[in-house]
Amino acid sequence: MQSINSIYFKNYLIFIHLFQLSNNVFGTISEPFSSFIRENFGNEAEKLLARRDLGPGGSFGGGEIRLERSSNFDIEKLFKKSRIHHRPVILVHGLSTIAGEYENIRQYFLFNGYSDNEVFGTSYSFGKLHWTKDSMECKHVKLIRLMLQAVTTYSNSQVDVIGYSMGSPIARKAILGGRCVDTEEELGPPLTHLVHSFLGVAGANRDAVYLCKLLQYSYKHGYGPCNNVTGIRCHSRFLDDLNGENRSRFEASKRIYTIYSETDEIVGFKDCDGKYVSEINGQDHTLKIF
Repeated sequence: MQSINSIYFKNYLIFIHLFQLSNNVFGTISEPFSSFIRENFGNEAEKLLARRDLGPGGSFGGGEIRLERSSNFDIEKLFKKSRIHHRPVILVHGLSTIAGEYENIRQYFLFNGYSDNEVFGTSYSFGKLHWTKDSMECKHVKLIRLMLQAVTTYSNSQVDVIGYSMGSPIARKAILGGRCVDTEEELGPPLTHLVHSFLGVAGANRDAVYLCKLLQYSYKHGYGPCNNVTGIRCHSRFLDDLNGENRSRFEASKRIYTIYSETDEIVGFKDCDGKYVSEINGQDHTLKIF
């Protein structure tokens, strides 16, 4: 299987970070993928991952290959058409967005040789609706963990994970497993072996400096994106669980990358301890965008 060519790594990262998100969405996960989820994870899991309640932008991925018998049925041809040629990529959206708003990034992968059954996404929340009351709740983590398990089983392959803004720490916790800080639910063991490479784009991995200044009212009243338990605030219980000294390189089995900007007007540049807000312990490479 092919992976992202390291020669073009820098240009690739710059492109996916700066590419503008589109309002034109493609659709929900495909019927073959939906059927697979129902058969292997149950009807409720399929409903959660498809997110049809959000319309056509609730999810994507899975391809349109169907095993339909006919007089000219050719299993060899079908296999070649449906075969995975690249490691599948899972896109994990950020605060106040949904999967479908990352359509242009999905299209970038398709333009560069990926197929519909190699690029996946689901929505863990409701986008712009009530985003000021949202945070990194256990149910969000469980959904992304379920997506990771479903895609790796469906493709029989490791995956690459790209987390944007709040989606980065949510994806990291989904991979790490363990107990949720808000509900004490046990997620299970780490899924590091299922992930080849992890990329955090403008990740709120240690803080969201400017956003939390803007949302001081909700923080003081114990709710919203910057609360002390499941918030993207410096030293929240959620972030401390991910960033402790004993936590390193659980995000992927091979490569961990981050992208950040010193002029980021949402997550900021440095956290309350003077560390880069997007930094991940043990990361292999970081790219600064000016």
